[in-house]
Amino acid sequence: MIAFTIPVRFPGMNEFIAATNRNRYEGAHMKKRWTDLVAWWAKALRVPRFETPVEVTFNWTEPNRRRDRDNVAAASKFVLDGLVLAGVLPNDTARWVRNVRHEFPEPDRSSVGLTVVIEGAE
Repeated sequence: MIAFTIPVRFPGMNEFIAATNRNRYEGAHMKKRWTDLVAWWAKALRVPRFETPVEVTFNWTEPNRRRDRDNVAAASKFVLDGLVLAGVLPNDTARWVRNVRHEFPEPDRSSVGLTVVIEGAE
């Protein structure tokens, strides 16, 4: 098991859709920017490579309760793609990522961010 934290507030689905609606390239640019950010964090934190299927838990810490949970959790696409880009996961298909969980601890303005927990699948 490995856990690491990315101390930033990810854009939600609403922000992604708004970017895509403003300009057809802006949504693609947003996805690339956030995917690259996750890959950079994974490399900087030396997250090890997994060679077997995994289960991933996302702990989303928001500053308040304004955003819907499904809106926030949509950013998991950026995270999984970033982990593949960094070489942490061979792929993010169902063969390699067996289960995904989303947890939402109490809002906390002082520790906004995402903690990713990756465990080997049983």
